Amino acid sequence: YGVNTRYLKTTKKAKTALAFVSLADDGQRDFSFYRNPSADLLLDKCDVEEVEFTSDDYISFGSVDLVEYPVKYATEYLLQKAKAANATILFDPNIRKDLWDDLNECKQTVLSFMKYANIVKMADDEVEFITGKKSVKEAIEVVKQYGVEHVIVTYGPEGSDAYLKHCHSHADARKVNPVDTTGAGDTFVGALLYYLDHHKQKPDQISPEMIKDGLCFANHAAAIVTTKKGAMNAAPTLEELQK
Repeated sequence: YGVNTRYLKTTKKAKTALAFVSLADDGQRDFSFYRNPSADLLLDKCDVEEVEFTSDDYISFGSVDLVEYPVKYATEYLLQKAKAANATILFDPNIRKDLWDDLNECKQTVLSFMKYANIVKMADDEVEFITGKKSVKEAIEVVKQYGVEHVIVTYGPEGSDAYLKHCHSHADARKVNPVDTTGAGDTFVGALLYYLDHHKQKPDQISPEMIKDGLCFANHAAAIVTTKKGAMNAAPTLEELQK
């Protein structure tokens, strides 16, 4: 897949995490995890001290690595460095309740880490849990109280919205027959960050037309993923997206 493995670490102290996905007839899914601890949770600050960022970097993080293990503090250390370097940081909470013993701790941890993000991306079914608000408009105001300037909300088959500091854009989703929605959110985030990086666009500078185009690109990528079973193996190539 062309992923840079320069900072990859291995350990003999734990196994690789596993996620088991149960599919419903409409392609929606439930997760079970083999973790606690798994190797990713043991990533420590000392393992990432060599990692550096620049203002040209686009990065994302989620809440699965914010549980009370060394990886939480390694993640925070990296976010502090990335923010100081003025990198573009996207936070996709990607709530997985089964990973938390205390759901209030999950919520408060997610809110406390928003201060590092330029962009927060939430799925529509996460909005109320994270913010306590059913209304997306009210939820966005809660998120902005934590210093976030740009919010993206995804609605599955109904598309996505970008509520940027200077504009709002909506993009409809591609109509497909989903068989497995696993990986759709991650693919959306990856495709959107690719779009921003490829076009050298920062969220506070992008035009309404370009952010709409970026949402369409990300929606298209996510839609393709749902038409195949699996996650990584279902991700589209750039050539597929350009057809």
